[in-house]
Formats: sequence, C-alpha cells, structure tokens
Amino acid sequence: MPLNNEKEKNYLDPWSVTGFSDAEGCFMISVRENPASMLGLSVVVCFQISLHVKDRLGAILNSIEAFFGGIGLNKQGKDK
Repeated sequence: MPLNNEKEKNYLDPWSVTGFSDAEGCFMISVRENPASMLGLSVVVCFQISLHVKDRLGAILNSIEAFFGGIGLNKQGKDK
C-alpha cells in the first residue's frame, strides 16, 4: 500500500519504540531538596534513552521523540 501523506511516511510502530526502549532505555526517580515544597522535597521522574555517540542513531531518536508528541529533550553528549 503506497504512503500518501507525510504522517504515514513518518509512522513509527509502537512495538519498535517498545523494543528500542527495552534495549536502550531506563526509568529514573530522584528525590531532591525543594524548600518551596511543603515537605521540603520533590520527586523527579525521568525516562531516558542513551546511546553511544558512535551509534549515530539520531534519526531513530528524533522519530521516538516525535512519537511522543515532541515531549522530551534530544541532546548529544561528549564523545569519550
């Protein structure tokens, strides 16, 4: 079936996101001091996908970010 519009061309299968996240992703929970909070603490929850710079999979990371509606931060770290 031919792809007729831009949305179909950029479609990313949810199972691809699941598999990639399972291999390269993690969830983190941090507790930080926050004087503005009633308890003086705040909880920060984060999901992260990390790749080595040599993998150069920016296109897939951009596709995953688009899959979640642009939520997230896509940045490149230093090459060690």
